Amino acid sequence: MSQREIFDLAQSRDDKDLLKIAAIYFPNNVIANINASSVALVRGSLDEAWTYLSKVEVNPEAYNNLGIYYWLRGDVESAKDYFEKAMVIDSQNENAVANMMLLEKY
Repeated sequence: MSQREIFDLAQSRDDKDLLKIAAIYFPNNVIANINASSVALVRGSLDEAWTYLSKVEVNPEAYNNLGIYYWLRGDVESAKDYFEKAMVIDSQNENAVANMMLLEKY
């Protein structure tokens, strides 16, 4: 099964655990790790999210997820730093912009 097939299956079955399977089969794939980290963050599994995020280097979506990770850990300064890093790479990154706005209200 290709990575795209796994993603499509996950979307159709609404079973986000399948996104984690992609990261297991493709441990060096940036998209697979970002998707798996997103699932873990939504579920509040911060240690698991870190496992996936630590595999991704320079990427605006990974930086956005790292911002969320640190925010959920209570480290607001690190969260802000990562949202800013995401916006430096991609100034139109809607997620990072929205998260930064929410963080500033916090």
